[in-house]
Amino acid sequence: MRILQVPMFVFAICLTSVYFVTSVEGADSAVNASSSLSYPSFKALDSSFENIMSKVQSIKAKIAKTLNETSSNRTRHELLLEEGYNFTAGMGYHKLHTVKQDWYGALRFCQRGGAHLAAIASSNERSALGKMLKQRGQLESQTEEVAYVGIHDYCKKGSWINVYFDVLDSAEYLQWEVGSPNYVQTSEVPNCVAVNGNGLLMNLSCTRKLPFFCKVGM
Repeated sequence: MRILQVPMFVFAICLTSVYFVTSVEGADSAVNASSSLSYPSFKALDSSFENIMSKVQSIKAKIAKTLNETSSNRTRHELLLEEGYNFTAGMGYHKLHTVKQDWYGALRFCQRGGAHLAAIASSNERSALGKMLKQRGQLESQTEEVAYVGIHDYCKKGSWINVYFDVLDSAEYLQWEVGSPNYVQTSEVPNCVAVNGNGLLMNLSCTRKLPFFCKVGM
């Protein structure tokens, strides 16, 4: 809805016109004694003008309040979609960030945005992330088809936990790429987990910089 805003100079013109008409008709009254018309004083007009401006300001305040309430009533779902998240029923919202970070940088980045580094909780979710990664790779040829998720073995080598510190050693949805987990190249450092375009998991040094998935729950 567009609101007509009346500039201050318009009110000034109106005020000047009223005063001019009052002066002219007052002069005519001096010539024509039969006229008994009376006109408001400048003080009265000034008071009326202040009342009008006060009402205008009150209306503007109400409009601003209404617009603010309308904006705040937008759903969480709409806001997340606008931020670039993809919604998957039963899994939540995921967003692939292609600006590469090491695993710890990715963890902090997601947290600063009110999300967390995606903690895969099912085979369907793992496959969905792989599909998203492959689709982005097809659109952007320079996108690496592997991205960090929220799983690591920081506490004990080979014992996988997620960012909530849930132990995942017996989780059936941890399906690995051929040759993974591979501890030869990461024997001296903690391992962090990434998903590839096939929806399978790989272990890598946590210091390697990769794209990553942030997740917001349902």
